[in-house]
Amino acid sequence: MNTQENNDKIATYMGLTARDGWYDGWDLVKAGLPFNMGAGGNGMPNIPFDKSWEYLMPVVDKIEKELPDTSILTIEYHTCIIPLGENSIFTNMLTKREAVYQAVLQYVEWVNNK
Repeated sequence: MNTQENNDKIATYMGLTARDGWYDGWDLVKAGLPFNMGAGGNGMPNIPFDKSWEYLMPVVDKIEKELPDTSILTIEYHTCIIPLGENSIFTNMLTKREAVYQAVLQYVEWVNNK
């Protein structure tokens, strides 16, 4: 899958649906994601989960709320661990943001397959 498709998967997990290839700005705000009116008007064609902590961290917050109280999502150095019992997600990438992004993608796929 390409980055756009992966970002769309995360957007769907966050409760967003693209309309005519655009995500509505008000829907982004309702989902807890940042959005400022500007050159893109009242929407955006791609949510940059792969490039921005500002967009990625609300997803991490949502995941943490879904984990049992005894589980702790861990982000250290260039790794991210999402504890799911026997099927825990562990990523080790070149950058911390890339590790978190890849772990989030794996979690979203895990949720979709449940």
